[in-house]
Amino acid sequence: MSHFRYGDQLSRKLRVGICLRKRDLPERLSKRIRGVMRKTEYIDIVRVAELRPNNQVLLEVWTDPLFDHLLRKKDYTRFVVYGFVVDEDPEWICEGDVGRGYVNPRKKGPSV
Repeated sequence: MSHFRYGDQLSRKLRVGICLRKRDLPERLSKRIRGVMRKTEYIDIVRVAELRPNNQVLLEVWTDPLFDHLLRKKDYTRFVVYGFVVDEDPEWICEGDVGRGYVNPRKKGPSV
């Protein structure tokens, strides 16, 4: 799946709703998240839910209980959602375009 840096967004307001790449979470953030999770849960989504003043954001961490995942019925999905207020980091790696059609701006150059 495609990815981009959190700081590449042209405007801060465009950062709401994007998802961070789970495998590239900073160690400090990952430890904070895993400190409140149950041992039987795994991270499914980390999403920027809200912008706060002083360069802080509210992160939603969606976790999926392992046993529910193994025993899940076709029409049944259950998530546990945690919220964290953290400082923004422009080096976070974000996942895909989250359906908004984000495209990195191209530099204008000579047409061929």
